[in-house]
Amino acid sequence: MRTSGEGVYRNRVLFAVEERNRLMRREVLVLFAVLVAALSLIAGADPGPLVLFYTSPATYTSNATSNAALPIGNGKLAAMVYGGMGEEIIQFNEDTVWAGHPHNYAHTGASAYLQQIRNYIWAGQGKNAYDLVAKNNFMSVPLRQCPYQPTAELRLTFNHSGTNYRRQLDLTTATASVTYTAGGVTYQRDCFASYPDNVIVIRLTASQPGKIGFTCSLTTPHTVVSRSVSGNDVVLRGAVDHVGLNGLASDVEFETRVRILSEGGSVTPSGQTLVVSGADAVTLVLGAASNVVRYNDISGNPSQRCLDTVSSAAAKGFAALRQAQLNDYQALFNRVTLDLGTSDKVNNPTDVRLKAIETGVAAAKYDWSLFNADDLQLLTVNFQMARYLLISGSRPGSQPLNLQGKWNNEFEPSWEGKMTLNINEEMNYWAAEVTNLAECHEPLFDMIQDLSETGAVVAAEHYGADGWVVHHNTDLWRGAAPINSPGGLWPSGGAWLCMHLWWHYEYSGDVNFLAEVYPLMKGAAEFFVDFLVPDPRTGRIPYLLTNPSHSPEQPNPALGDNGELVAGPTMDCQLIRNLFTYVIEASKILGVDAEFRQLLEQKRSQLPPNQIGRYGQLQEWLEDVDVPNTHRHLSHLVDLMPAGNITPHHTPELAAATEVVLNWKGDDTNNTAWSQAWKMCCRVRLGQGNHAYMILNKILGTSHTYNMTFSRKGGTADGTSENQIDGNLGVLMGMAEMFLQSHQGEVYLLPALPDKMVNGSVTGLRARGGFEVDITWQNHALRSAQIRSQLGRTCRVRSAWPIAVTDGSGGSVPVQSPGENLYEFPTQAGQSYTLTAYSCTAPILSDYNQDCQVDFEDFAALAGDWLNGGEGLDLSDLAQMAIDWLACGRDPADTCR
Repeated sequence: MRTSGEGVYRNRVLFAVEERNRLMRREVLVLFAVLVAALSLIAGADPGPLVLFYTSPATYTSNATSNAALPIGNGKLAAMVYGGMGEEIIQFNEDTVWAGHPHNYAHTGASAYLQQIRNYIWAGQGKNAYDLVAKNNFMSVPLRQCPYQPTAELRLTFNHSGTNYRRQLDLTTATASVTYTAGGVTYQRDCFASYPDNVIVIRLTASQPGKIGFTCSLTTPHTVVSRSVSGNDVVLRGAVDHVGLNGLASDVEFETRVRILSEGGSVTPSGQTLVVSGADAVTLVLGAASNVVRYNDISGNPSQRCLDTVSSAAAKGFAALRQAQLNDYQALFNRVTLDLGTSDKVNNPTDVRLKAIETGVAAAKYDWSLFNADDLQLLTVNFQMARYLLISGSRPGSQPLNLQGKWNNEFEPSWEGKMTLNINEEMNYWAAEVTNLAECHEPLFDMIQDLSETGAVVAAEHYGADGWVVHHNTDLWRGAAPINSPGGLWPSGGAWLCMHLWWHYEYSGDVNFLAEVYPLMKGAAEFFVDFLVPDPRTGRIPYLLTNPSHSPEQPNPALGDNGELVAGPTMDCQLIRNLFTYVIEASKILGVDAEFRQLLEQKRSQLPPNQIGRYGQLQEWLEDVDVPNTHRHLSHLVDLMPAGNITPHHTPELAAATEVVLNWKGDDTNNTAWSQAWKMCCRVRLGQGNHAYMILNKILGTSHTYNMTFSRKGGTADGTSENQIDGNLGVLMGMAEMFLQSHQGEVYLLPALPDKMVNGSVTGLRARGGFEVDITWQNHALRSAQIRSQLGRTCRVRSAWPIAVTDGSGGSVPVQSPGENLYEFPTQAGQSYTLTAYSCTAPILSDYNQDCQVDFEDFAALAGDWLNGGEGLDLSDLAQMAIDWLACGRDPADTCR
């Protein structure tokens, strides 16, 4: 039994503990109050301004696409804003203004020569197959396709100059602006492209009334042109007179007009121009249209189309036009946010920031421990700039993005400004689904529909086959035949394009869409069912192979000069296996074509598998003949990127074999940004975030143009070069997949986060299976994620950090672990789920930063959540935190582990 002294001692201890607890509770409340007061100054995460800005105008050069002017667009119209003070030039395109005319490029009777070509290839004589047979009997007629064309320029002449100059592109509003001061007056021009009204709008304002005056004119580089003034409209009617290298006559006609809406002052004609004087503010409404109705129809009336569009838009007035444009654009752009932090570098012009990265890359010389030019906020701008370009260049009803996007001021743009199908066009759209811009994917789907029509003619004429085929390039007229050279005899473009149809279904779960596009995928598969032939060579496994074909743009090293045309390169086998799988799965989902499904299953089983060669490399050809090379194409890595069939977790041996190829290729072996972007994406798929980060900075520093619109090959960042847009959009995919991937039925959180991205967040990314995902990380570790389920499917998450899951009401959701780092939980359609990462064996509810204790950082996180809306937060959360604090303290006990 206790003595009275022991009882007194016990009471004193209990009193001391209670007093400690009381003081700690008071400390909790005081601390929380202090945190709320401090954090009230912070509205939320700060990704920095999503703005590109410069301190001088861009220089205009005729027949050259600018690397410095700022792009705007609405899908159909694409313009470059140069931002001059004495003269503003806005060079613009309408996306159906091309050289040529409706034309089927098929070579009539070509199929009669197919067997001769095959026989040469079976004999290892690819050069003879082309030179002696295919060149004159099997290739496209004519051999080349048509170039994309510039349309016209809007010119505003002010005849003054000023100071305090700034031009910028605000990605949050899709507005290119110019401001400067002249004669004590501050002038501003805001330019944007409206998708709802299909016009470009230019708004001119001044800090003093009656100070706006200029001459407005339209010009074009085409020589078949007439200009006139009609009321407050300046009108230009033109026709494409440039004949491309293929010699096809150009029959495209177009009209453009600009209407002046002046507030105060006067508008008077002067020859073929209009002169504005003494205005308070002016709105210009610019439209353009061509006679192209469809790839095979040029019966449209460009004058009536253009007049109707401009009149309808102008009648709304500036305020309504602006609001419609913002509502439309921001509904897309604001779906995804990225915050990698900010710094005082945002105060530097964009070209200065890019030069700093270039200097840092050069100084590091690929010892990236020496790289000290990190500008994470510029990476955020670049990410959102690429999304902006996708929104601005590809909208429902427009043409798909071409090699220059839509921004071109050249009669013969690089590679004719076409859609190149052996990597570049697909790369333009890799990120459309994951970055929540599915609508921007639609123009590509429309082009696939067109190609299924022209490609059916080519399939029949060239191969005697059913279905449809397209080779490595197409244009406005939907050429599908093999073009240019032996490298044009690559028949798998349709298989790669169909991957995008299947992706859209995987992300959306839209069965109606799947039913609409199933005939396109089936038609592409029908071609290969007829085209594939068993290998007849002695001693070979009789795999089904493509013949003729080509592994872009590589000769088989075992065949020397005869190696460009081959049978069954790995790339073809991967693409066709994927295509057959998509059609098989789609037929099951739709409950159709059971017999055809069985045929495809049989054919798929007869395709060559991926093979690992003598160097441990993924083989590019059937034969183990690869040798280390630094060529820019990564054709046989399609199963890694973009198909996602090879992953480190599911096929580790094949993943290691792709890494051998990537190491051969190197990161500094060519100056094509699309190749670097492909390498970056491959490294991300392999979970090599630091390596991908290195390539990303090299692209920004050495390949980006200063307007962050193109990647340059040759030329300069602010001058002219062989411009392409694919590398910029490929980088978008690489960055998005640093944070989120979804392959093999898994939602993979932070799969390739670079070490330099210590803290950050991303919202609105999409994963296959109908999930939308927000992710926050801290100290390079997952902190939390929110997953919104659109389809109600089971969600399988791959995470390096254990997770706890709660539903929208805060209730615990049961989680199963089907494998290492895998977590699976049921979802309901329309519901959101919060995933919290823990490093503790028994997670602590209030341990926000997952350090197995409750401390000041957790209070800061709770206060921040509270201030940022804190859906579902109330005083009970503070009480829970206080309880956890008292239980765990600042030095966690074993019970908190």
